[in-house]
Amino acid sequence: MNPSYANNSLFTFPDPDDYRRLFNLLEDLGYTDANIVKVLGVKELSEIHNSDVPLLLHRTKGAGALNTMIRLFLVEVPCDIEAVQQAIQPIKLETLVHAGLVRIDQSSVSAAVKLMPFQNLKLVFDMARTLLGPLARKYVMGIGRTTLALANLTIRKHSRLTLDLGSGCGIQAFLSAGHSDRIMAVDRNPRAVKLAVFNAKLNGINNVAFLEGSFFEPVEGHQFDLVVTNPPFVISPETQYIFRDSGIPADTVCKQIVREVPEFLTEGGFCQMICNWVEKAGEDWRQRLQSWFQGTGCDAWVMRMETQDTATYAST
Repeated sequence: MNPSYANNSLFTFPDPDDYRRLFNLLEDLGYTDANIVKVLGVKELSEIHNSDVPLLLHRTKGAGALNTMIRLFLVEVPCDIEAVQQAIQPIKLETLVHAGLVRIDQSSVSAAVKLMPFQNLKLVFDMARTLLGPLARKYVMGIGRTTLALANLTIRKHSRLTLDLGSGCGIQAFLSAGHSDRIMAVDRNPRAVKLAVFNAKLNGINNVAFLEGSFFEPVEGHQFDLVVTNPPFVISPETQYIFRDSGIPADTVCKQIVREVPEFLTEGGFCQMICNWVEKAGEDWRQRLQSWFQGTGCDAWVMRMETQDTATYAST
C-alpha cells in the first residue's frame, strides 16, 4: 500500500471534498500552531528536533486524535494503524496513502511528508529526512528562517497581480492571497508545484495559479504589482538540490533576478527578495550591489543582515 512517487495520484484526492474534510478535521482536532506549541511545551514548531523525540512522545502519550496526528506528522514517528484510522475519520486511510501523505508498514502508519499548521494555514512539505533519500534533489522546503524573513518584510498593500517566484510549497503565495486579486506562482521543481497545488486546495485558496518553469519564462508578457521571491540563492559549486542550488556561478542568480524583474513590474510595483551576495576583499559591497541596479529604472533598498567568512558560510 506504499505509494509510487511516479504515479499521477501523488498529492491529489480523487474526491475534491476530501480537501475540505481534511482541513476541517484538523481544525476540529485543534491542530493549530497556537494549540500544538502548548501541547508540546515549545515556543514554536520549528523548535521540534529529533533529539527531543523521547520528551515529545512523553508529552503526547495520552490517547486521542490530536496526539496521534502530532506524533504522526510533526514528531515523525510511526503510529498504530487503528489509532490513525480513528483519528482521521471520516477520511479513509487509503485516501492519504494513495495521495502520498502516509505509508503503511504492517500494523503501523508513518508520515511521508510534514503536515504543519502555520497561522490559519495547513501546509504539506517534505521532511528533512527526504534529503537523505532518492527524492533529495526534488526536496520541497517548508517554513524556514528565510521564509519568515521574507514574509515579515513583504509590503501587504493591495495587488492586482502578484508573482511568487520560486514558490516551493506555496507559502509566500498563500500569505499574499488576502491582499492580491490574483497570484501566479512559479517553480522549476515539478514536485513543488504538485505540493503547492495540493496546499492551495487543502486551504481553499482559489486565486493562485501554479506554473512549472524556470524563473520568469512561464510569466512572459505579464506585469505585477508585487513580486516576492525566495530563490535558490546559496553560493556553492554544487547543483545537488533544486530548492538551494541555482546552478549559476556565485551570486549571479540574485543579480539576474534584479536585472530581469523590472520588465515584469507595473509602474510603482515592488519586488522583494531574499538573497546572498559575494563580498570581495578590497571591494565595497555597496558599490558591487549598486552595479546590479544601474539602468533598471528602479529604486532599491538593500538591508544587510549579516556577513560570514567563507569557511563559516560553507559549513552552514
